[in-house]
Amino acid sequence: SMKQRGVKPSSLASAIITYTEKSLRDLVRDHSGRGVKYSDPGDNESDERSQQRDLVQSIVSLLPSDKGLFPVNFLCSLLRCAVFLDTSLTCKNELEKRISVVLEHVSVDDLLIPSFTYDGERLLDLDSVRRIISAFVEKEKNVGVFNGGDFNRGVCSVSLQRVAKTVDSYLAEIATYGDLTISKFNAIANLVPKSARKSDDDLYRAIDIFLKAHPNLDEIEREKVCSSMDPLKLSYDARLHASQNKRLPVNIVLHALYYDQLKLRSGVAEQEERAVVVLPEALKTRSQLQADTTLAKENEALR
Repeated sequence: SMKQRGVKPSSLASAIITYTEKSLRDLVRDHSGRGVKYSDPGDNESDERSQQRDLVQSIVSLLPSDKGLFPVNFLCSLLRCAVFLDTSLTCKNELEKRISVVLEHVSVDDLLIPSFTYDGERLLDLDSVRRIISAFVEKEKNVGVFNGGDFNRGVCSVSLQRVAKTVDSYLAEIATYGDLTISKFNAIANLVPKSARKSDDDLYRAIDIFLKAHPNLDEIEREKVCSSMDPLKLSYDARLHASQNKRLPVNIVLHALYYDQLKLRSGVAEQEERAVVVLPEALKTRSQLQADTTLAKENEALR
């Protein structure tokens, strides 16, 4: 009725938000999802739960199509309600699509969407998050191609780089989740193009937490967990930590050490070139001694 009378979409959005927060107070209030209580969705399903489901589906169908009218945490709260109440697939897909458009503004807490089994066990809805991230990356890819193919050349937007950091932080949050398999972990990590990460430090942190939470993995499984990370894109401090990290597979540790050794030799070569120009004999001898000393220390550390 308000739409037919020409009410502005922003006013409609404000009315919908107010109505939702009043009508679904217990479900919407807690953005973390930790306060949501579960009730058996079987034959004894309460009328209240059924009414809440219909209400969420009705609210989603009334959302104005204009972008940017609703706060990100409101959309994520609605999706949390939709998952909890097991609404229609159309309802969930609509919310996921809206969230993917503004994913760069979404926080990690917003993405922690709880789900439940029939016996009341609390799980995390990883599939919704995967679809949201995938839709955002696909949109960025299309924009990149439209603007001249920058995306394919490894040039990513600021928005995509921000989402990459959010995804890595999200992985660190869910890494201790018992039912998180290696394939699901890698599936989410690999949704973001490697070029969107200027540094893999945050991804390394998530991988380290996952390995710590799953201590019974064998060498091949640990290599699979690390396959989404590029050891050469770690900062010096991260490489130093990785070189001493017993949870990592051997090949990752060797990559980190080999990279530092290459940098060391490159630096020594540059010093030697400068030495030839300035003080040929003295500086060359000094550089060689420094290189020999450092290399001896590295060999001892490797042993």
